Amino acid sequence: MRYGLLICVFWLCFSSVAGYNYLGCSITIPGNIAWGDAKMKCQPGGCLVKLLPRSDAILVFIFKEKYDNMDISVIRKTTNETIYLKRFSNLRTKQFLVEENEGLLVNYTNCNSNEAPEFEYQYTVLGHRTCGPILKRVGYEQKIIQQIREVSRNGNCSYHLIPSNSENIGMETLFISSTPKKTIEVTIDDDEKNIQRGELIVVRNWTSVDLLNSFEVESSARGGSKTLEEIVAISTTSSCSCDISRITLFPEEMVELHTPGFPDFLCPSARCETLISLSERNETEEFEQRVLVRVDAVAWNTSELRLSSGTQEILFNEKTFSRLSTNFLLDYQNVKVTYTTTQDFRVGTEGQFAVQVMNVKIRKACDCSLFGQKKFVEDWSQKISIPSDCEVMFCDWIISASAKKRPREITIQIDNAHDEDQMFIWNSKIMEKYPSDYLDQPRKVYINDSSSDTHIFFRRNSSGPTSIVNVSWKTLHDVDCETFTKISLTKNPKAFISPNYPMGYAHWGSCTLLLTAPKNYHITVFINELELEAAHYIGFRDGTSSGAPKLAKFTGTEYNREFSSTGNNVFVEFISYGRSKKRGYHYIAYAVRSPNATEEMETFEETTTDSPLSTTEKPVPPSLFVESVVMVLAKEIVKDVFNMCLFFWNLAFYVIVIVPIGLAVFFIGRIIVKKFNRPIPFSLEWPSFLKKKSRSSDMEMLIR
Repeated sequence: MRYGLLICVFWLCFSSVAGYNYLGCSITIPGNIAWGDAKMKCQPGGCLVKLLPRSDAILVFIFKEKYDNMDISVIRKTTNETIYLKRFSNLRTKQFLVEENEGLLVNYTNCNSNEAPEFEYQYTVLGHRTCGPILKRVGYEQKIIQQIREVSRNGNCSYHLIPSNSENIGMETLFISSTPKKTIEVTIDDDEKNIQRGELIVVRNWTSVDLLNSFEVESSARGGSKTLEEIVAISTTSSCSCDISRITLFPEEMVELHTPGFPDFLCPSARCETLISLSERNETEEFEQRVLVRVDAVAWNTSELRLSSGTQEILFNEKTFSRLSTNFLLDYQNVKVTYTTTQDFRVGTEGQFAVQVMNVKIRKACDCSLFGQKKFVEDWSQKISIPSDCEVMFCDWIISASAKKRPREITIQIDNAHDEDQMFIWNSKIMEKYPSDYLDQPRKVYINDSSSDTHIFFRRNSSGPTSIVNVSWKTLHDVDCETFTKISLTKNPKAFISPNYPMGYAHWGSCTLLLTAPKNYHITVFINELELEAAHYIGFRDGTSSGAPKLAKFTGTEYNREFSSTGNNVFVEFISYGRSKKRGYHYIAYAVRSPNATEEMETFEETTTDSPLSTTEKPVPPSLFVESVVMVLAKEIVKDVFNMCLFFWNLAFYVIVIVPIGLAVFFIGRIIVKKFNRPIPFSLEWPSFLKKKSRSSDMEMLIR
């Protein structure tokens, strides 16, 4: 009895020194020991091992052999939870890894002295281990389950997924996929009969999912290797169901469609189709019916929207736009709206579409253009008259992608704009939106993307004054600025922009301009927008060189700044040293009569081809506007055919009419001259082979 008591005391002291706390068959391993190994002290009732969590290290637990009847649970320090890993307890898994602030509770339910389990443990850093922590909490952000790893031997990684928001357990949908795609197998809700396999796993109303990622490495003479795919998951309450599949619109009715998961979850493998039928056409002499479409979207490379109306197909994806908010008109025909995505999913507004379709009536005098009706290849300039009685009006011009891959410069302006007028410029790189107060002066942009069409769109939502929309574009050799250029100004404002505005500038060195106005005028400059790097700037000098007095110098971000010169010259210098994603600058400049000046503005030629909006063009109504490229080409073909026909007509006229008349006059004159015995000043000699008297001699020559 005495020796037994001494042995117990000695064992407890040794256990305390080693860091283990034994109580019956319960072992507690504190986190202050970095690593170690131990053997369970078996009793018929089982044995329990508790490894406490650490906030600065992960825990790796390894059995030296595989054992049955082992219950494994994860204990979380931060939430004071114990999470039972039923599925992996039954799989006789040898290794378990948990992250910071997590520990393990191991219960050997049928322990006997002949099979006392031995184990190792280590508190360490995650590093580049093949498998990640076994417990994964998945919420409304993309969670990486399996990292991309290179492995050289067979194995498997075990993961137990639970919702991160305990309040939504059983109310969310879980999505799991890998990149690149591979077949994934999961067990749902600890039910071995509820197993799902596929490249995309979708589990609705889930509570827990176990994922066993097994891998095999092909052997070779030099040793094989394999790259584990990245596996990601997300849990959301967003609905991935489609909107209505069919609807009929009567006059002035509208339907609004959203992508599944709208507004901020991109549902995987989605395909939604909605057929919008229109009521019977009912037009009058004054009004005609159209389909008005509004699209608001942010592009993503795995989603696309397709509108089908009659023979027209309109496709919206990352190749046609980057960010979109626009309206357009379609002919009065049924419309099918189709939205598709790939197997990828993500959180964010990218890839989302909001589409509104409305059955509208528009005055025939206000029917400017349908979508895609006015498409141009060459440079173009026009003024469009907007009647005052137009309650709604929509104009759409498309600049075709440049086959020569040259940049273009677009200039827009509205004379006498209505408060609610708007204009948009968009393609696969930019989306510029201009309200009416931005358009009383010219606005200019560079289009440096030749891979997609560029759309210019005008919208009026209520009746207003008679206005003139000025639209023009021209092709450039490049978008960089010259080292020195002289620009002559008039009272009409001119727009000036940084290289590649608004897509960011890429310029090394100095760009200089000399702005000049007539005598007795000074120059006013208005900075519409300026976004430059801190080390880059644009400076304005009150004179003809960089040594003139400083008017203003801008860097960083500025908007709506105005200043004037004292004389009729302003020297402008833009300094930048490299590529920037900032928008650059846009400003206008114009000549202003100086006080007490009596002389009229001098007329002079401009020294640059700055593509000003023509002031001599006569505004045309929308109904007489230039039409599509097909019609332009048709007109060119008709013109060419007409010119060819005219040529042959003239040729036939000369051969049939003029030549015979000339010959007749010649021979009549010859007869008259002979009749009066006058000498003939010249004679017409026929070729010898036409003369009868020489025909035989000619034949003899040919025979010889």
